[in-house]
Amino acid sequence: MRLLSRQSWNPLALIATARTLIRRPGLLVPHVAVRNVDEINYDALRAAGVASIVFDKDNTLTAPYVDTAHIDASDAITRAKDAFGEDNCIVLSNSAGSGDDAPE
Repeated sequence: MRLLSRQSWNPLALIATARTLIRRPGLLVPHVAVRNVDEINYDALRAAGVASIVFDKDNTLTAPYVDTAHIDASDAITRAKDAFGEDNCIVLSNSAGSGDDAPE
């Protein structure tokens, strides 16, 4: 049985985050706050000049360690793809490919 609270460490991501914090700290500040991704107006973001969108997988689109999106998130993902194009919608996971993400 795997512990759900265990997370992997990604030192390269930590270094990249530190560099961004020093060079362009405004990129690390949330610019939109919503209760869930279904509340985001992707067309308005696109019209405001946003070129792409990055989603965190665990606890944003899915429950932790689950590969299927929440029902509310599925529609939001479709709308984001419609607004930005599939190549400009990115899903990141800090556990993808790690030992704690491997199937049991």
